[in-house]
Amino acid sequence: MKKRTAFIGAILSLIPLGHPLMIKTSLVLSTTGLILSVPNKVNAESADYYIDRANKKFDDEDYYGAISEYNRALKINPYSVFALSRIGRSKYYLQDYKGALQIIDKAVKMDENYKFSFVIRGDIKFELGDYYGAISDYNKSIKIDSNDLFPYYFRGLAKKEIGDFNGACSDMKRALKFSKINKVTEILNRWIKYNC
Repeated sequence: MKKRTAFIGAILSLIPLGHPLMIKTSLVLSTTGLILSVPNKVNAESADYYIDRANKKFDDEDYYGAISEYNRALKINPYSVFALSRIGRSKYYLQDYKGALQIIDKAVKMDENYKFSFVIRGDIKFELGDYYGAISDYNKSIKIDSNDLFPYYFRGLAKKEIGDFNGACSDMKRALKFSKINKVTEILNRWIKYNC
């Protein structure tokens, strides 16, 4: 018998029968010289696995499927603000504004520095006709990250709804400064041309 085989046999003989031994991503069971290797289900049991699946469904506009997968991720990691925010955005796209607002409120309470939760909540409030509430949430998002075009753009739309045309134009011009996508730049330029 080779020295290496004898060494492994000696080590395994010290392990009680049926005792699990973790080696990298596999579970090894030791039983009188017989080694059974069972692949570990790390991917299928991680929150990231379900978030990846949910993101694909979200991108394919399968919002019900995305919500289901994000909820699976939340069962594993109930503190995923990203998953909560994406559920809120999915419900928003499904026009379940009240359900979306409940979820986003949880995300905001969990992490008051996650700017996207404020943008989503602002969008929901905008759809519900709460333009001042929407502006307040866009302000919070801008306070967290003042270099993002979307809160300025959406805040500009909300300001227009309340009759603050100067504020709306100012926000659209700020949004334009951060635009790196030709189509978005074109939309902003057209908006500014006809409204300012």
